[in-house]
Amino acid sequence: MGTRSLHEPVVYALLLALLVGPVATAQPAAEPAPYQPPVLSFDGGRIDLMEAVRLTLQHDPTLLLADEDTNLRAGVVQEIAGAFDWTLTGQVQYQHREQELSEGVKGAERAKRDQVDLATNLIACPSQLQAEQSLEQLLAAKAADPRIADSVIPSTPDEFALQLGLLESLIQANPDNPELQARLIEERLNFIDAEIAVTRAALDGAEGREGLREACRRGREALEALGAVPEEEEFDQAQLQLRLEKLTRTGILLAPFLTGNFNSTEFIGKRSGSFEVTGFSPTLGIPIEELQGAELGGKNAGDTYTVEVGFDVNIPLLRNRGRLAVAGPEIAAGIDYDASELTLAHTASESALNTAFAFWNLVATQERLRVLETSVGLQGQVVDVTRRLIEADELPAAESARGLAGEANARAQLEGAQRDLIAAKVNLVRAMGLSIEGEQNIPDAEGGFPPPPNRAEVERLLEAELVQQGVANRLDLQSARKLVESGGILADAARINLKPRFNLLGNVSAIGRGEGSVSEATNDFKAPNFRIGASLEKPFGNNAQRGRLVQAEARERQSEISAADLERQIRLEVVRTLGSLLAAIDALAQAEAAGESFERTVAAEFEKLRIGESTLLDTVITEQQRTQALLGVVAARQQVANLASQLRFETGTLVGREAEENRITWESLTTLPGGEAGS
Repeated sequence: MGTRSLHEPVVYALLLALLVGPVATAQPAAEPAPYQPPVLSFDGGRIDLMEAVRLTLQHDPTLLLADEDTNLRAGVVQEIAGAFDWTLTGQVQYQHREQELSEGVKGAERAKRDQVDLATNLIACPSQLQAEQSLEQLLAAKAADPRIADSVIPSTPDEFALQLGLLESLIQANPDNPELQARLIEERLNFIDAEIAVTRAALDGAEGREGLREACRRGREALEALGAVPEEEEFDQAQLQLRLEKLTRTGILLAPFLTGNFNSTEFIGKRSGSFEVTGFSPTLGIPIEELQGAELGGKNAGDTYTVEVGFDVNIPLLRNRGRLAVAGPEIAAGIDYDASELTLAHTASESALNTAFAFWNLVATQERLRVLETSVGLQGQVVDVTRRLIEADELPAAESARGLAGEANARAQLEGAQRDLIAAKVNLVRAMGLSIEGEQNIPDAEGGFPPPPNRAEVERLLEAELVQQGVANRLDLQSARKLVESGGILADAARINLKPRFNLLGNVSAIGRGEGSVSEATNDFKAPNFRIGASLEKPFGNNAQRGRLVQAEARERQSEISAADLERQIRLEVVRTLGSLLAAIDALAQAEAAGESFERTVAAEFEKLRIGESTLLDTVITEQQRTQALLGVVAARQQVANLASQLRFETGTLVGREAEENRITWESLTTLPGGEAGS
């Protein structure tokens, strides 16, 4: 085997880096600018009701908070839905470990070296030396004259030396028979040549067998390559795990996966490979062996790569089984989001109603200011007439103080109304959610009160139908009922999950193994491999799940109580507002009649004062009564306008059907509710 490469674990690391890189480098979303209430200026310094409502729906902090609550609920739904996303997880790890060899392994390595040493230095190399000496002697014997008695007899095996000595004895014993002696000499040469051939074959090898020279050389190389007995070993392991998980809304978990493993082990300081010593000559009297060793004394264990591709499945059979048990929180969160949208639309109607109240209050304050300005003017006329009558000696001078007191009282009321006007303007700006830099940013109200409904129109409204209309159309009640529904879903899910956890587990995969590279491992997958099993979890007491059920049922009952109480309040408020509207219309009619009467009376009193037929006290009192009557008319008109808008609100007809668009019209703010919501 060749030298182990470390590039394969690096490939695993780079693969995971490519997969997770885009996630790690994603830029965070830009943060929105901090909220600042706007400061606006108004054309002509005036604003009408619909413009005030429009600005309210854009800038009222209460409405903006409700809108952000809707966004929050949307985020909750998205967060819970994330549990059902496909999720890729990856892990790469590399481990290097070193440890001392056991005495058994050291003994085996020592025995391996002893075996090679024995085969080399006690067998192969001595046999080579002996064979080379024999070859030299054979060559010398071949060159010697066999007719001479002291010719060379090689130190060869006894049988060969005996036969050679016998031939030479025969040659030397027949000097008188040249023909026989020549044949014996030729036979001796042939006999020596044959032995030379055998010896050379033993030294150099023949018929694919290794000779003694090569065996000795390689044996010595093997001893040198094996080196000293190793003392420590090392292990390298790398692992890549990629897993794609998907929890379905029925509770089944699917998880395709890919796993790659790399394993390598070696003696410290050694290099994996193989070496063999073969070809010992049979003439040495030992069998031919193959001594398996390791180049540089390594373990000769190749690097291994394992790749497994498959998927896991987890099927719940009791707890967390079914859409309600698993996706119940998501379903409930979606209903809560719908409820928050209804709450947002209802908050829009509340904000519009509050702005309408603030607008009518500003209109009433402006009209009171005009009434009081007229009163100051009339009181000034009284003072002027009184002065002329005193100068004409028709009234005593003491009456001057009475006229001045009446004028001062009127001016005091006017100053109070002017202060109230500033407060009313600020309240309208506050209701719209705007800010101011000074009095120049607070507008006057454009327009007056809407025409009041007559009593006959109000009497035609059926109280029972209005109550049912309010129950059917009020968006806050619809939102409360949504919360009851979501609470019931969570309670049902908690009841299902009281069961013990019992899951069926399964795994199917294909596995490939190879040495040298990942490609070898992926060339031949073995499949199918599978595993099945089950897991059980049964807590005694089951307090965690029972506690969740108690909480869910309590929240459900709280939602039911809140929804029922809200419906009760709606019914009561519709009845109260309708009755109050009738009373306010009657009060307005009486106030208008009183105001008209005092208008005529004041004119008559001024004329009588000029001609001396009325006293100053009667005139001042009559003017003050006129002022109070006109202020009563203003208050009654404000009350009727407020109650008409509130009746729309209580019956759920202030906001049109297109609640998400917050459709609020002049008619829905100023007229009586019709037969349908949003008419």
